[in-house]
Amino acid sequence: MHKTKQILLRAIAIAIFTIGILSPLFLVTTGIEPCDEPYQILVVQNYLEAPMSFFSGLLASIWGNAFGFGLLSMRYYAVSCQLLALLSCSTYLYSKIRKPWTCLLITGICAFVLNGVVFFRMVGWDATSTLFIVLTAIVLCSYIDQQKLYG
Repeated sequence: MHKTKQILLRAIAIAIFTIGILSPLFLVTTGIEPCDEPYQILVVQNYLEAPMSFFSGLLASIWGNAFGFGLLSMRYYAVSCQLLALLSCSTYLYSKIRKPWTCLLITGICAFVLNGVVFFRMVGWDATSTLFIVLTAIVLCSYIDQQKLYG
């Protein structure tokens, strides 16, 4: 009985993770944001003029040169940044708790909630900078953890 319950919970975790990760990729064409998205695409095309988002603009510019600067392409870029940020958090969580199924479940739930509530498929300051914010936070948390060990 215990083994069946464990298999069922793992299957649920995989299903939620899959739905959470794939839903923004399928929903990227929905919704209209006529104000901010075109402006963001212009910023990406000339990222040196917007120093507050230099790194995300540079990365988006590389993406745009490879896949085009169209709205759909930039939405896929925004979704990719958000998913990479989320997977980075999940990897850090796994390094702390060493429970892969729990991390998978939490990542799937977060991706699903973010896509449904926050609409992270839209191109904007938040979508393109979240990856860098998350990576910086992970580096800071790792540094703090090391100071606790050796301090």
